[in-house]
Amino acid sequence: MKIRTNDIFKYITGDFEKLWDSLSITSGDKGSGGNFLFASQAIVLLEWICRLLNTRRDLFDEFSKALYDLDSRYFVVLGKMKITISSEFKLPSLADGKQGTTLLDIIYGQIRNGHSHIYHQNMFQLADGKFIGFTIMMNNLTIFEIDQSNRSRFGHLNVTQDPSGNAIFNFCPDLFFLDVKNTILKIGLDRLPEDFSVAVKYSLREIRVEDVLLSFGTIPNRQVPFENGAGGTGPLNLPR
Repeated sequence: MKIRTNDIFKYITGDFEKLWDSLSITSGDKGSGGNFLFASQAIVLLEWICRLLNTRRDLFDEFSKALYDLDSRYFVVLGKMKITISSEFKLPSLADGKQGTTLLDIIYGQIRNGHSHIYHQNMFQLADGKFIGFTIMMNNLTIFEIDQSNRSRFGHLNVTQDPSGNAIFNFCPDLFFLDVKNTILKIGLDRLPEDFSVAVKYSLREIRVEDVLLSFGTIPNRQVPFENGAGGTGPLNLPR
């Protein structure tokens, strides 16, 4: 099954920006201001581009270098042992950089995986028994206003020590989202390649499309050919 790269890029970024701007007049209370939702969506954009570049090492290296140039703190190595984030794709890394666990690895593992599965951060415990944590920051500016602002004013990735001795980073979903989006646009990755294949992870080989439709009382359109397997030759037009 194939999906147009530009379509997915527009869906991910459009969902984030329209919802963010619609909530930009709220107080941005970290308890109920959508901070977990935006953090997850921002990291989905990173995962999507990493999966897209899985077999394009040249573009992967170019994307990694451009993101490093934007904010090198994403690539600070915090441990010599590399944690395994996923067996299906790699997060940005520098070909000539130090090997080990980077802040970007921890951001993905702690926020993306944690929020997706338990709606809270997965905690990274350190050798001294303390933890790395993130405060998900919100503000009442639109995405355009944020993109035009001096990024230092938001404190993204600044780290402090809390009263319990833990290392707490500020994480601004809007800044992270814009970092990834602008890097994609800078290299033109929203247009290359024209479409990409989506892996089929689940199979129900004993039933057909018409079986599914009839199970819920829908009469199949007999004029539409039923393909065996993935079916079709063109990119999938996703409903929005």
